[in-house]
Amino acid sequence: MSPSIPWLLLAFAALVSQTGRWWRGRSRRPVPDDPAGFAAFLRERGEHAGVLLARKDGDGRWTVRAERNADAKFPLASVRKVLVLCAVSEAVHEGRIDPEERVPLDAIRRFRLPGTDGGAYRHAYVNTPPDALVSLRDCADAMISASCNASTDYLLRRVGGSPAVTELARRHWMVEQDPVPSLYGEFLATSPPYVLRTLRLPAAELAAHYERLAEHPRRWHRVLPFLPSAGLGPRALRRTCAGTPREWVGLFQAVLDSPLEGAPLSFARSVLSWPMREVPGNAELYQDVLVKGGSLPGIRNRVYAVRPLDGQPAVMACFLKDLNPAHQRSLGATPVWNSYMVRALTRS
Repeated sequence: MSPSIPWLLLAFAALVSQTGRWWRGRSRRPVPDDPAGFAAFLRERGEHAGVLLARKDGDGRWTVRAERNADAKFPLASVRKVLVLCAVSEAVHEGRIDPEERVPLDAIRRFRLPGTDGGAYRHAYVNTPPDALVSLRDCADAMISASCNASTDYLLRRVGGSPAVTELARRHWMVEQDPVPSLYGEFLATSPPYVLRTLRLPAAELAAHYERLAEHPRRWHRVLPFLPSAGLGPRALRRTCAGTPREWVGLFQAVLDSPLEGAPLSFARSVLSWPMREVPGNAELYQDVLVKGGSLPGIRNRVYAVRPLDGQPAVMACFLKDLNPAHQRSLGATPVWNSYMVRALTRS
């Protein structure tokens, strides 16, 4: 037998193993419609699912109750916006930003990239005249509850850009967290010919590159109709902002533990509490409900933090990647994911 044959067999075995993991991650089995079945669905996804659940004990310490791939990095999609919110919150606490300051809506709209936000901008400012002034508090609400990308880019610039947000992440022990770049620049960089340069850049330089693309956003609006695509394709998704479930649970713990007033993350806590304002029934069960989710092609993420009226505070992150289109649509249409996470968070 040729000496190269064993190596070929090993290579073939490795390929079969990798293919098996890839196939399990992209299984076409329908998403179950019950929480127990959904838990099994997550287990079947192998490395394509990251989960961490932590609960605060009676002595005030946070304890991990369940985890899976908690230290693996997953594309964050709109979950990243919470880091921008925390940077705004610190600026509010330090007096550098007044949340009641009113700015022209046009200053926010200039960062709108049509066709890339799922209608979030229109939803956020549906009743706002184009020449209106909006408060920075409303802008932050639009960034979180409506997941408006344009609001995110505007606030990112107000707090000092990607370097300032990255520095905040490091102070919260998020050492694996990627820099949070301009969404406008990131989406634009996935359209030819910009994507060719993006794919050649080292990961450490991407955030600065995206911010340079967003420096003069109006000029790109004239050429957008002629670009072959203005969205994140499979290759570009490998370069998008990523983080780990463990670090994101830690950040939400810090926000949930923050006092309602007078602390660096107090403003962030008030904005992330949008489910308490928009779902009145939550007040009958919880003192706090903080939520942020996100999605991109093949990606669905959600982070929950709850403080029940009759239970212990808990935080849970659930990150999914490499979803096939059927799973993507199903997760957007069924309440089972929400039911699964709420049940896990509130179980004693």
